[in-house]
Amino acid sequence: MKPHRVAVVAALALGALVAAVSATLLPRLWNMRAEYVTADVIRKTEAYVAQSHGQWPRSWSDLGGDMSAYTTIDFSLDPEKASARDVAAAIKPVSGRYLTYPHAKRDLERLYSVLSESKAGKLEPSDAADSR
Repeated sequence: MKPHRVAVVAALALGALVAAVSATLLPRLWNMRAEYVTADVIRKTEAYVAQSHGQWPRSWSDLGGDMSAYTTIDFSLDPEKASARDVAAAIKPVSGRYLTYPHAKRDLERLYSVLSESKAGKLEPSDAADSR
């Protein structure tokens, strides 16, 4: 093979490798960003629930701004009827699954606990910040 053909083949192979790696990593990196934003949304929701004595946020403005590019939240959740499963399903990254946020389950369980205690009148607003 002539040297310029070898260089062309090597460049094409390298380009294919970069494309394959990018196609694999970019969605994961995007999802990682979404999961970190979702973690923040869970923390803000927990604080909102504690401060509002068990009320669920009704819009992004209750949480300080729109983060819907990264996170979905069910603003119609009824805090009086919500189960732990309902709360866990109510907040998630836009992908619908957690890949890189290892504490998602724990944080959502804590949110449900704060919601339950707030509804039962067992949690004062200042207690939620201390539970972290």
